[in-house]
Order: sequence, then C-alpha cells, then structure tokens
Amino acid sequence: MLTAPDGKGALEVAGQHTGKIDLLLSDVVMPGMSGVELAKAFKAKHPQSRIILTSAYPQGMLLMDSDWCFIPKPYFQQRLLEEVGNVLSVPLEQSKIEERE
Repeated sequence: MLTAPDGKGALEVAGQHTGKIDLLLSDVVMPGMSGVELAKAFKAKHPQSRIILTSAYPQGMLLMDSDWCFIPKPYFQQRLLEEVGNVLSVPLEQSKIEERE
C-alpha cells in the first residue's frame, strides 16, 4: 500500500513507484489539489488503474468521471472493502463496455 498526505504527494509517490498500481482511493476535498484533479492526473499516467473517490459532500459525485466509483461518507470498513473488491474484480475492458451500454 502506498500512502501520501495530499494530491501532489500522491502523484509523486505514484511516479516513484516502479510496480503496478491497481487502485487509487482519494477524498474529493483536499487542500491544494482536489481528488478529482488528482484522479485525472493519475489516470493519465496510470490508465489501467481503478479509481474510487469518497466525500461527505454529495455534490462531489457530480464532478466524477464515469470510469470512477464513488462512496459517500460516512461508510463502514466493510462497505469500503466490498467496493474495492467489486471494482478490482471486473476486468477493465469489461467495466468500460458496461458503462457505455
């Protein structure tokens, strides 16, 4: 697991990591760079990665790309684990096909 204190730090950590990154989990509201800005920049460099954004603000969901999942706060650990499992269990190509239908 890779961690970072903010969006800029997340991009730096991801850029230094030599392995595959399966998933980005980020809050929508962060200082300096929003989770949406982070997700866009991250996805441009890691197109095979999945993205889950979370927020206590329901309008955060309106800013989302259709390739991303959204979990509203508050949530229990089990809900997060289920969503991560769901996101990672669907092949990337299949998830994009389902979204277009």
